[in-house]
Parts: sequence; C-alpha cells; structure tokens
Amino acid sequence: GNGDHEIEDIFFPVMRRSVLLRGERTGGYLSSRSHGVNDLGSIELNVARFCNGRNTVAAVAACIAQAEKWPKATALEATWNVLRRFQQIEALDWLLEPAADPYSPDIPMPSEQSEALLGRALSSPLSVLWDITYACNLKCTHCLTGSGKPLPDELSSQEAFKVLDQLQEAKVFSITFCGGEPLMSPYLFDLIEKATRGGMDVNLDTNGLLVNTERAKRLADAGVNAVQVSIDGCEETHDHFRGKKGSFKAALAAVRTFRSLGFSVSIS
Repeated sequence: GNGDHEIEDIFFPVMRRSVLLRGERTGGYLSSRSHGVNDLGSIELNVARFCNGRNTVAAVAACIAQAEKWPKATALEATWNVLRRFQQIEALDWLLEPAADPYSPDIPMPSEQSEALLGRALSSPLSVLWDITYACNLKCTHCLTGSGKPLPDELSSQEAFKVLDQLQEAKVFSITFCGGEPLMSPYLFDLIEKATRGGMDVNLDTNGLLVNTERAKRLADAGVNAVQVSIDGCEETHDHFRGKKGSFKAALAAVRTFRSLGFSVSIS
C-alpha cells in the first residue's frame, strides 16, 4: 500500500501506439518492432483492450473480473502477470496520471462469417512476401519468377498503396518486399515509409547490385531493419548462375554496407 491508496490505484497502464494487436478465435497476437510477434491468450488480449491510459491497474482487473466472472483477487493477479509480460516485451507505458488523450487499441476480431469460412485458420497472414515488380537487372538461370522485364499489368502506385492499406487493415505484422529486384520499383521507398508508419516490420530481399551507402541509408531512414542478400556460392558459381560477371563482388559489398549501417543481414 501507499498511504490510503493501494499500488493498483496509482498506475495507469497504456499500450504503446507502435504496437499492433490482432484478435483470433482462441486469443490473438501482439507485434512490436523490437520483439517481433507474440502469441496472446484471450485474457492477455482483454487486458490490452482495457489499457487505455485512463484505467488504473485496479480498474483493468475489475474489467477482467467482470468479463471472466472471476473473484477480484484472481483477476488482479492475472492482470499483473499480463502487465509484467507486456513490460518485458516493451509494449506498455506507465502513467501516474490519467491520459488526457485516452488510447483505445485497435484490436480487430474475425467475423462469424470469416470464422465459418476459415475454420481453424488465421483470419489473415502474420507476414507477407510481396513481389513488387518483375523488373530485374539480372537474368538468373534459376529464377523462381522468371523475372527480367516488368509485366505489362503490374500495379500502379495507387493500386499498390491500396493493397498496402488492405494489409494494414487486416493487421498483417510483417512485410518483405521481393521481386524481381525490388529496388527497381519507382515507389518502393514510399511503400516502405507508409508500412513502417503503420507499425509494420519491413524487410527487403535484394541481389545487392543497386546497393550503395546512400541508398542503404535511405532504406534505414524509411524504416527497413532487416535485409536478405542472395548469394549462390563462390564467385565463379554465383556469377554463372546470375549471368553477370561481378555480381558476386557486388552482393558481398552490399552485405558489408548493410552491416556497417546496423541492418540485420541474412544470406539467401
């Protein structure tokens, strides 16, 4: 206790606005850019729903007790356990006064119709790989998509932004831009910025030929924090598969540039 007040009446927990939440039939998911995607049980999802910066811990626990028909002490213990987990994954802030602007987390739930159609499946993907263009500066013998030239009916920038709106509305947490070579898309950076502003984790899959320090810094500024660079073997093998002499050295140079700027780098 603290004077006439219990500690549960002092703190006002609030979910961070950078956190994405999504409900499913058996619980849900929480995504933060620092801790990735986390499974949530139904109680955790409910606690998140009531952490709006205007409810004290005691008030959140009272909501849980009412929703679950639990004794107050049981609900309070469960609420503290959830809040500690949210604290560990940096999904929560603590206020000593009620928020002037309460924040009600957007937590979409699957509709009855979608549940009937999907059965046990998720209402939408957790992550998406998007071949944003088939334009490519290489002509690899083993290309999965047969890339080289852009298709005549590729999405316009307006259409691409509409697709991204739909992905964000569905609470897709992570997106990887692929190709072709995604850096050849004229609106790639605009899409990345829009995705990261909406809280999505954004990754890039590249052959590395168009990567230099300036472009890598621009990717970092736009919000990309993980990249994948394609390397098929040692220099002779890689250049043979890629159909371009010097592509191996360019890919290695891209890896070094990304590493020097703090990206998380993987090799495909």
